[in-house]
Amino acid sequence: MIEKFVDLGYIDDPLYAKSRAADLTARGYGKRRVTQALYQAGIAEGDDFDALQLSDAKKWEAASTFARKKSIGPFALEPHEPDKRRKQLQAFLRAGHDFAIASRFVAAAPGETIDEMD
Repeated sequence: MIEKFVDLGYIDDPLYAKSRAADLTARGYGKRRVTQALYQAGIAEGDDFDALQLSDAKKWEAASTFARKKSIGPFALEPHEPDKRRKQLQAFLRAGHDFAIASRFVAAAPGETIDEMD
């Protein structure tokens, strides 16, 4: 029955993976978190290729969304103490972001403009 649904196009793992990646990225999650969610959903390696490329391409927007939602760095109202910044960095990493991107947002002063990394 499942094979029939796949043949008919009702089940499409690559499309599901891409949709799930787009959703998680829009919510501010990084590539590692997207990879974990796809693995938990049972998406086979190879079916996640487009999804992970999408997540990688939108990593800066996802990090910015996460920082905005959590009032981190340029989106904070005031500078935070070092202990608070350490906790913010940990939250960034748990959300699946790269250390380099996370540290740039956490170290930024409130209102500072951060240019996208290459």
